[in-house]
Amino acid sequence: MTGFINADGSALVGGTTLTGLGQALQLDAQGNVLTQSALLASLQQGKGYTATTGLLNVAAGNYPLCIFNPASTGKTILIYSLYASSGTASVNSISLFLQTVTVNPSYPGSANVTPNRIGATPSALNSSCSYSNTSQTLTAPYAQVVINVTPIEFLSNGAILLLPPGTSTGFVVFLQTYASGFSSITARWLEL
Repeated sequence: MTGFINADGSALVGGTTLTGLGQALQLDAQGNVLTQSALLASLQQGKGYTATTGLLNVAAGNYPLCIFNPASTGKTILIYSLYASSGTASVNSISLFLQTVTVNPSYPGSANVTPNRIGATPSALNSSCSYSNTSQTLTAPYAQVVINVTPIEFLSNGAILLLPPGTSTGFVVFLQTYASGFSSITARWLEL
């Protein structure tokens, strides 16, 4: 017994971290101890997906990847990773611009969407993730902008983007390059 009691009279279980901070165990909605992260559990259940532009050989310009959740999917989309890189980044910086959209821009390229678990069902977003390998005009406003000379992970420190079910909403991430070279944009999400 730890000396700490829940409202129902049961003992709380926990310990201290290496820095001496108290850490309690996490419980799910049924009161069971969670032994792994919710992200890992969802990935193991086959709810995780990846979309990519693949390797683009492009000139200086603005190249989008759109992740769009049509109202008909009935799914909540939790985007936990947006990653972009460019072979020119070591010499020239790259920029990422994030926009929200309520109409699918349907760029000419179909993003390569794959389940993160072999044998999982195809993504509900298979036909609504697109990209362009020709430069597109950037139009403000932007939800977020990041500039760097190395590959960029847009969502850091546990940040997420959420597309609710039944709303026909999406995010477009633009990779802006300042010289010709190879580039790529990758998004990872859960369908809940």
